Amino acid sequence: MFLLSNIKLEPMYNEEDLYLAAAKALSTKTDNIVNLTILKKSIDARKKSDLHFVFSLAVKLKNSKGIKGEAYKEPCQFEIPKAKSSERPLIVGFGPAGMFAALVLARAGMRPIVLERGKEVRQRTKDT
Repeated sequence: MFLLSNIKLEPMYNEEDLYLAAAKALSTKTDNIVNLTILKKSIDARKKSDLHFVFSLAVKLKNSKGIKGEAYKEPCQFEIPKAKSSERPLIVGFGPAGMFAALVLARAGMRPIVLERGKEVRQRTKDT
């Protein structure tokens, strides 16, 4: 599979346009594309006169011989095992690490208790 970035298309694009843009970027024909997956889709609205979508694509080809491009490797999936303990874990702090720890523990079936000694949420929102 190949990774394609910064593929630009007009707002009224269709699936065929995606295949044509991918084939053009890889210097191949559209019938050589087996599968095309949209990894990221965003809109570039910096210029009012030039609105367009920007894509990152993973493209699988029938024949990749002679094709130059960045290889795409599927990201690994992390399975969170179910917790066996009935005790509730305690997390001190609700910064990025505390939020992530609480999320992982909650997905594992635990009910984490989170302690935070900072300002109230409304005051923090004002501060930021």
